[in-house]
Amino acid sequence: MERIELGGGGRTGLPDRLNIDKLAGADVVWDFDRGSLPMATDTVRDLYTAHCLEHVQPVHEIVGEILRVCRIGARVEIRVPHWLHSMASCPGHHHVISDRQIRIWCEQPQNHPFPETKRLKLMSLHYQPDVAAESFQRAFPLLHRQFIIENMPNCCHEVRAVMEVVER
Repeated sequence: MERIELGGGGRTGLPDRLNIDKLAGADVVWDFDRGSLPMATDTVRDLYTAHCLEHVQPVHEIVGEILRVCRIGARVEIRVPHWLHSMASCPGHHHVISDRQIRIWCEQPQNHPFPETKRLKLMSLHYQPDVAAESFQRAFPLLHRQFIIENMPNCCHEVRAVMEVVER
């Protein structure tokens, strides 16, 4: 279980990745609202999750669990809907997770139920543009494209954060 995907849907994982989801058909069927992840501490070297964390009720607890199961040096990639996109608060989403929240998880781990020995170190943030970014750019040609993508409603589809698990 060195490489896992959380919330990959009701399908088996990629050839080198174990998919853990509450939907039947996943490699491991698991309800994230139960709290702890079904794997041993320090066993994961690569964790990927896309459009899953906003569905999890105890989101801070699952981030703490991600830290628990990942070993030092593990790569963690989290993708969430951009907080200003209309899909961020659609039915079934319990949270809107902003890039600021991700930064707080990395910069202030003591404020959350995270392991005392590890933390997330933010390596990169990427904002995936949505089609509305083009029309905003035409309407406001003096605004920088990155500003539009990060700050205008529906101009960014998702935020992709790549982190590394490091010692605290």
